[in-house]
Amino acid sequence: MKLGIQNIFQSIWLTIAFVIVGGIMVYGQKSVHPRIYATDQNKAVFLQTIENVPWKKKLVTRKKERLQKYIALWKNDKEWLVSRLQMNWKTKHDKVYLEGGDFSHSGGKASVPTVRFSGTRDWATEYRSPSLENITPYTDNPKGLYLEHKKTGKKEWVAPKESGHIIEGINRKIMSLVEDAAFLYWVTGDRVYADFATPVFTTYIEGMYHRDAPIDLANTNQQFLSGLATFEVIHEKVLIHLITTYDFLYDHLKAQNINISKAEAVFQKWGDQIIKNGVPNNNWNLFQARFLTYVALVLEPNSNYKNGKGREYYLEHTFNTSTERQISIKESLLVYDQENGIWPESASYSVHVITTLLNIITLLDHFTNANELSNFPIVEKAALASFQYLFPSGHTIGFGDSAHKKLPAENFELLITNYQKYGANEKRNIIANLMNDMIADGDYKREAKDLFQLFFYVNNVVPNEEENEFDLPLVSPTFYAPNVSWFNQRLGSEANAMMVATTGSYGNHAHSNGISIELFAKGSVLAPDMGKGSSYWHKDHTEYYSRMPAHNTVVVNGISDYEPMRSHHPFHLENSFPKTGETPIFDQVTFSNVSFVEPKTKARQLRFTSLIKGPSGAGYVVDVFRSRKPGSDGQRHDYFYHNLGDALKISSNEEVLKLE
Repeated sequence: MKLGIQNIFQSIWLTIAFVIVGGIMVYGQKSVHPRIYATDQNKAVFLQTIENVPWKKKLVTRKKERLQKYIALWKNDKEWLVSRLQMNWKTKHDKVYLEGGDFSHSGGKASVPTVRFSGTRDWATEYRSPSLENITPYTDNPKGLYLEHKKTGKKEWVAPKESGHIIEGINRKIMSLVEDAAFLYWVTGDRVYADFATPVFTTYIEGMYHRDAPIDLANTNQQFLSGLATFEVIHEKVLIHLITTYDFLYDHLKAQNINISKAEAVFQKWGDQIIKNGVPNNNWNLFQARFLTYVALVLEPNSNYKNGKGREYYLEHTFNTSTERQISIKESLLVYDQENGIWPESASYSVHVITTLLNIITLLDHFTNANELSNFPIVEKAALASFQYLFPSGHTIGFGDSAHKKLPAENFELLITNYQKYGANEKRNIIANLMNDMIADGDYKREAKDLFQLFFYVNNVVPNEEENEFDLPLVSPTFYAPNVSWFNQRLGSEANAMMVATTGSYGNHAHSNGISIELFAKGSVLAPDMGKGSSYWHKDHTEYYSRMPAHNTVVVNGISDYEPMRSHHPFHLENSFPKTGETPIFDQVTFSNVSFVEPKTKARQLRFTSLIKGPSGAGYVVDVFRSRKPGSDGQRHDYFYHNLGDALKISSNEEVLKLE
């Protein structure tokens, strides 16, 4: 009998110690590790794959080669790597104080060196992160960090708040080496890897065990966002390195009589911080849920802990139970447009949400073997709907805080993993053939970039010549997503392919752009959106990239504006041809007609945009923007349009038209 996650919850987890699911034990009282990515039961098969599958062998080889230098340095000096950790080595402060989104200072006293907190919420910095070789051992200086300026090349003392994410980045790099060593210890059995990894892991764990969560002295919303190592609970990437290290190194830690209860307590503390903090009504819930899934799967059952916070507790808070700042996956998925599969954020964030959900489901499915993807059908729908974001070039549209990127192949790799595991061959073939086309076009090269991909990507993708019994249309001539105020039009193919994306401002990571368009033709995004700039906290974003002049829109009287990011200013779709999702017999034209009231001036606006195919097969665009402020004389309506090229020429068949 296979148990899905819902059934497991209904059983209140009391029998989990004794259940066999799909031939894999759902471990209970007995502590069996590793279990997150692999188990000792499937180790022999895995070892064969890393010898016989070139792209998997390449990653393992690369990890071995990467570690050689650091192991040699460690053999010469057993404190070489551990001394590079960013810790409160001398002060042993157990308290962290913030001033809003910046580090202020630390204080208090612990019995051991503690882990330093990040410098600032803003990732943009004028300073370079040093290589591990250039870090002074056991650095703990009240002057801050000694860093190289990107422009001058000179080193200078820098306050942590000027250093971006350098502090957390150094610790994450070190712990990624430790994670690799723990993995290679499991693969090879060579104890040198375990001895290399153990002191760094235990030092960090001890340092976090004795350190408190940060306190915001300014009492801003930052108090409800911070993790234990970073300013945002959604960026606690070092936690996965720690958990994976623990999972692969577990038997060695036990053999060395190392107190593993401290590691478990740190994972619980981290899980509690993630549940306590966050943003409850956007993508944060799902990014946090990914970390909570790792915490849950590495811990033992609730009954193993006096506080009752074990595997069941954190899985319950991941999937079923919502708190003030951490909404469960079950509730979060209701935010999707259930009809069209679109997440209510800009394209880049929507696609990232899909990747995160597929990661979570894949991890859980490895544990339950219960086809968990089938329990969350909206995730599959969203993954397929993401093709609607694409220009004919294969890059995503750029409204809001998006960028023109390829869809992440990881999404389709993980769909293939599920389809192949559970015999959904028709679906597998469709996605596999699509991926093979991406590979043939040079848009994707199969490889594993991390351990998750190494273990969960299938060894081989089915060949193109295998026929499908049905076809799955991935894009349509028009597509309307009202939950993000976005309307697509497509016409033509290959060299004559055209597309226009019309967007308002609705949902998260939106810009103040009125009715804006992006235009694709002649193989390029001719009229692109400007993106988000260097970071959300920099003036270039707040004063330009997120504002009207950065978009292809109309500004009224020079003052059109409204609040970006979380925006509630959609356009109204008056009419269109064809209707979204339809493919009519007449395919020579598409159009959309949308209306909008500009909030600052109350100007009434209409935008009619049409793609028209000419007799030769080439096409052209008609874009008519009407804007008027009622009851006002002397009004000005400036049309902003950003196009590739260095000149603008409008001509009829006979002559160039003068622009007055």
